[in-house]
Amino acid sequence: LYDNAQLLGVFAKAYSAFSNPEYKRVLERTFTFLKRDMKAPGGGYYAALDADTEGEEGKYYLWQAGELQALLGEDFSLFAAYYGIEPELAWEDGNYVPFRQGQDDAFAKEHNLSLDELVAHRQRWHSRLMQARSGRTFPGRDDKIITSWNALLISGLADAYEALGDTTYLGEARDLYTFILAHSADGKRLRHSYKKGDTRTEGFLEDYAFMARAAFRLYQVTGDAEYLDQAESWMDAIEKQFQDPESPLFRYKEDSELIAPIVKTDDGVMPSPNTVLAELYLDLGHFFYRPEYLEKGQEMVLALQDRFLQVPENYAGWGRLLLRHQYPYYEVAIAGENAGALRAQMAREFLPDALLVSTAKPSELPLFQGRFEPGQTRIFVCQDHSCRLPVTTVDQALSQIQGTPSLFP
Repeated sequence: LYDNAQLLGVFAKAYSAFSNPEYKRVLERTFTFLKRDMKAPGGGYYAALDADTEGEEGKYYLWQAGELQALLGEDFSLFAAYYGIEPELAWEDGNYVPFRQGQDDAFAKEHNLSLDELVAHRQRWHSRLMQARSGRTFPGRDDKIITSWNALLISGLADAYEALGDTTYLGEARDLYTFILAHSADGKRLRHSYKKGDTRTEGFLEDYAFMARAAFRLYQVTGDAEYLDQAESWMDAIEKQFQDPESPLFRYKEDSELIAPIVKTDDGVMPSPNTVLAELYLDLGHFFYRPEYLEKGQEMVLALQDRFLQVPENYAGWGRLLLRHQYPYYEVAIAGENAGALRAQMAREFLPDALLVSTAKPSELPLFQGRFEPGQTRIFVCQDHSCRLPVTTVDQALSQIQGTPSLFP
């Protein structure tokens, strides 16, 4: 689940940055796969699918050339060229994992097809293979619903909603957050995983950190203050339960009986929870204008700076945060009756150096205080809460962000 949850976010950001329709297609098909094969009937998403089926690795997903030829008939030769079905590209034992061999526009030109014709072929192939595969034995599932991994998915779904503007992703993110609260939370306490009938398992730092980020992301895309309150609640629980007394970082487990508590800082298959927390301190520090949060986030980043420089591939999240200290970072506050729509429009742009928030009603939160006026919607582009003159269109706001290296040299 953590692979596919993060894949949603990666391709959402890539689509925002490059507008490549292939990125959108991967995002949409990943979401389809998750709902079809990994979503539990009552809500929540399972942890994993087995690699083996009937004792054979990958059996559910593999194809023999003869099987493909029988399914596709006269379409087989074009399919084989597109997906590399030739002996030297076989996975093993004559089995194939169909893998696109190049760019669609080049393939279409080589085979005298329009892109629309190629898409039609591809959809037909996909339909036939999926129908045939539905008769196979489905892989076993690890049916635990792990809090941190589901929280990663909530953030990925929020990214997808921002990139595409499709409320289906937002609805799924909200429903999933509600499910986790109902089944894996008790006040400010989280359990690590949920499975009906299982005994309670105490949550780890990653559960709290990823849920705090999920809550704040949902606040950003909805403007619903309840999510903001929950993000603060998770942050409060983290500070009380996981703070490492010897550093600005946080322990992986609440229990500190170990002689040397585990403080996880490297980014493995998932981001380090400490990376996520450092980013939250920076975001929430800018949002609430809390210098103590900004200082805490900076201390965490500086503590890992040398490790990033030594092994950057293992500390990519810290490198991204270092960039935020090197380049201008913007707070973009949208206030007014049309704030949600303007934020959604602006969020479809790739803005890695901006905190984008909105309110459709008067608010006493620092970024919005005194900025709501009935009958109009304005965008404030700020740095450290010092703002340029408000503007009324997304293009004007983007011009303020992109026009100069810094608002306040």
